Amino acid sequence: MAGWLRLLASEVTGRRFKWPALRLIGKTQFDIADYEGARQTWEQILANEPDDIAANLSLANINERQYR
Repeated sequence: MAGWLRLLASEVTGRRFKWPALRLIGKTQFDIADYEGARQTWEQILANEPDDIAANLSLANINERQYR
């Protein structure tokens, strides 16, 4: 499933619904413990919107999980 979500994240590029789709994909990746995939997805969102609270909090949680 993790590979499928990573593929899906790359497929939404250029679509009208890219940002909401990436949020759903990133949350799902985090839920299934694909932290590296979730990191890549949330970093894409953060690159577009640096002040995005959800993206910043998600990346902080991912960093904490990977640190442990």
